Amino acid sequence: GFEIIVVDDGSTEEFTALYLHNLSAPRTRVIRTQNRGLPAARNAGIELARGRYICCLDADDRLMPAFLERARRILDDAEDVGFVSCYYETFDGDHSVYRYDHCRFPELLVQNEAVVASVFRKDAWRKVGGYCTALKAMQDWDFWIGIIEQGYRGEVIPEVLFEYRARLGSMYTVTRLPENYSAIAGQICGRHQEAYRRHFLDVLRLKTRLFAELVAVRQQELVVFERTRNWLEEQVRNWQQATGQSQETIATYE
Repeated sequence: GFEIIVVDDGSTEEFTALYLHNLSAPRTRVIRTQNRGLPAARNAGIELARGRYICCLDADDRLMPAFLERARRILDDAEDVGFVSCYYETFDGDHSVYRYDHCRFPELLVQNEAVVASVFRKDAWRKVGGYCTALKAMQDWDFWIGIIEQGYRGEVIPEVLFEYRARLGSMYTVTRLPENYSAIAGQICGRHQEAYRRHFLDVLRLKTRLFAELVAVRQQELVVFERTRNWLEEQVRNWQQATGQSQETIATYE
């Protein structure tokens, strides 16, 4: 069986409060806490959960119907698996598909390769000490690293079974700003110094490769932009010649 625990993290929105007050659904509980942030809300809900396996789903994300059952089978069959991830797709402000085939060191120390709604063992959550409430964002990345450090491994279902909402101004986009990302990544590195020290050379190699790939993509974008600009300039010149109008009468397009 399963249970659903809805955590109201001190919401002041009138509609939300009224909706949750009247919510009545099978196997569903609503708990209310003071506003202490996302990781504390997750920890509060997990503490009350009766099941062995946990999935934390944020209010604006979506799970595909098959994900939970397939993740449960993997966890049942392999005691050393601490969490199960999958491929995922973003929607709303961005439309991309992400396919990370592994959740292991050193790759997981370079960037988060597990979906935020990965299914994990409650016992693993206890051993790690829960989600870190001192981090302003990317607490799930820190959490997966902690589970691997406890001797578990992560598994990935090679199929898009999760949809992550990426909208302008959300934690997703704000966290991706270079200054924010680097600051939080530095905190995570500090919390897992031994893992980063042990895999330092591999992390450096993979980070360098990732940077080179981003530079290559940027250069390709510049080439496409330049070709498009040249084409537009040629169209303007052709139009001017065809209509006999001078340069001064043409609205600029830059």
